[in-house]
This record gives sequence, structure tokens and C-alpha cells, in this order.
Amino acid sequence: MPDIPSLTAEIDRLARAVGFWNTAIIVLMVGVAVVATGLVVAQQKAFRTADALAAATGQLSALKEGIANQKISAAGLIASQADARSTQLQKDNLIEQGKVAGLQANAATQQARAAAAEKSLLELQEKLRYRGISKEQHDAFLRATEGTPRGVVEISALSGDPESIAYAESLRTLLVDAGWTCAPVRNTLIMGDNAIGLTLIFQAVDQLEIDPRNTVSVVIPRSSPVFHGLAIVRGFEEAKIPLARSTSAMKAPSDLIILIVGAKP
Repeated sequence: MPDIPSLTAEIDRLARAVGFWNTAIIVLMVGVAVVATGLVVAQQKAFRTADALAAATGQLSALKEGIANQKISAAGLIASQADARSTQLQKDNLIEQGKVAGLQANAATQQARAAAAEKSLLELQEKLRYRGISKEQHDAFLRATEGTPRGVVEISALSGDPESIAYAESLRTLLVDAGWTCAPVRNTLIMGDNAIGLTLIFQAVDQLEIDPRNTVSVVIPRSSPVFHGLAIVRGFEEAKIPLARSTSAMKAPSDLIILIVGAKP
């Protein structure tokens, strides 16, 4: 059996071991308590930090939202101002377009007036321009009357009308160049239709001595003023010299043709 000292020593050892482990348990419990306290403090700190974070986040969101709203408001104001400027520009553009249209209409009116004035001026210039015989007309008349017997032509101009007198002189030169016999131009008072344009008067066919046995056709003698007058009519047509009228008159002289130069039509 174990002796008392041994047991006593064993009991002391075991007592020390129990004390150690009790101390360890107490230390551990204290540690656990400290840790638990730390956990509680940390958890509370974490909760407070989370609350602070949530508050800060809320404030940041609110601040961002406010800034965004301000930007949106500013953008809306800018857009509104831009719309107002655009509307004003459109109104101004319409006004300017109206002015341009008015100017264009005025320009068109002025152009029409200018065209009318120019037309009137040209008409006046044409009315004031003297008639004459061009080289082409001169040559055409000579070709058309070439080989035709010539006679005597008496030319009368409208007294007091310089243009009529000048044109009569041009016609006299043409007829003389073509071989007709022409006395100087007579300036006389011309009445009625003959006072306008050219009138050619020559002997009527009824005045000719015609063979009564010839019932088929009338042969006009080449020496007759009728023949000469028709030759002048044909020459004027070829030369495009406007002849107002040609008349075979019963009372026309039997030995000559009369050319009356009236006023310019």
C-alpha cells in the first residue's frame, strides 16, 4: 500500500494540478469574457459605424440627387432658353423671309416696269427710225426686175414729213438703179388711206386697147404702165419692201406709174 507521504505528495500534486486547471479555466473564462465584451463592443461599434455609414451614404445620395436635380434644372433652363432663342430665330427668319419675298416682289415689279419701259423705248426708237433700203433689198429688187421693160414712175412724199421724204428719195434711187425713169420727188399733201405706207397706182387693165376677139386671156403689152406696175409689185415682194396697197385705177395716167410714200405705219 502506498504510504502516507506518497499519498500526501500525490494529493499535493493533484491539488496543484486542479488549482492550475482552475486558474486556467478562470483565465480562460476571463479571456472569454474579455473577448465577449470585445465582441459586444466591436459589434456595437460596427452597428454604430454601419449606422454612420448608412447616414453618410444617405447624405451622399441626397447630395448627389440634389446636384443631379440642380444639373437637370440648369439643363432644363438652358434648353428652355435655347427653345426660346430658336423660336425667336424662327420668327426673325420668317420676318426676314417676308422681307426677302417683298424685295423679290418689288424687284420683279421693277423688272417688269424696266421691261415695259425698254419695250416702249424700243417701240419709240422703231417708230422714230427712218425707213430705208438695205443692200440686200436693193440687190433682191434688181434681180426680181431684171429683164423687165421699165417705164416712168412719179414719186410723191408727204409734205412736212422728213421721214417720208427721206424714204421716197431712197425708193427713187432704187428705181433709178433698176432702170426706171423717175423725176425728182414731189412733196405734196396726201389724204386718206394713201397717207400711210406705200401706195402704187397704175393704169387699169380696162383702159388698155384689147382685141375683142381674145376672150380667153388678156395680154398686157410690155410697154404698158400696167406691166411696169406689176413688175414693181413683184420686185417689192421679192425684196420684202412693205407695200400697203397697189391699185389699178381707171383714172390713173396712161403713161406713168405713181408711187405715193405716206407716213411710217
